[in-house]
Amino acid sequence: MKPTTKEAKTKSKRRGGAQANGATPSGKSSKPRLDHKVEFIEPNKLIPYERNPLKHPADQIDQIVNSIKEFGFTAPILIDENDMVLAGHGRHMASLKMGMVRVPVIRRSGLSEAQKRAYVIADNKITMNAVFDWQLITGELEALKELDFNLDLTGFRPFEYDMLLQADWTPPNKDETRKSGERDLVLLEVTHDEKAIIDRAITKCRTESGDSEMTDGAALEQICAAYLDQ
Repeated sequence: MKPTTKEAKTKSKRRGGAQANGATPSGKSSKPRLDHKVEFIEPNKLIPYERNPLKHPADQIDQIVNSIKEFGFTAPILIDENDMVLAGHGRHMASLKMGMVRVPVIRRSGLSEAQKRAYVIADNKITMNAVFDWQLITGELEALKELDFNLDLTGFRPFEYDMLLQADWTPPNKDETRKSGERDLVLLEVTHDEKAIIDRAITKCRTESGDSEMTDGAALEQICAAYLDQ
């Protein structure tokens, strides 16, 4: 039996209403959830995710502490229904070091165990996939320096922003003759694992050469030369 005109309109309205609300055939919303509320919890009640693959060295925690003191606690810690930290482990550690009474959190309930494990990785890795425009960064650092702002609060370490502030971003002249021994500033974007390997290789080169004052550039030159001679 065919539905009456009234029944057909009712069914059509229901289907349209579900789609308008972002519902999928499975009943799950296809839109991002924006109904999270900020809560305030004692930081010592939060449980760090024990398999968090991103490690926070002490000097980075100090950077976060100084950032919170300067700018405030601008990003809530993300936790699950059991008060386990999903994102914001560094901010959590900084809050404990500062002796904070309460910290802002957003509670994300309903994630599966697989989703939680994946999100802990994704929250860090997706951020790391971004790329700096080094010339723009240099310009911003120069402007902040003119304003007498503490450049340590940018997250760059002194030797990093010193190199950037000394960098010459003028395109090289192809016809210009370079002098022997003239120094260049080379910025390489590497992963944490790649950086660890490079540091180990440089340390080994200094040890084997007996020259503890060897620059990174000189060590890399020897390493590359030895590789090419193989």
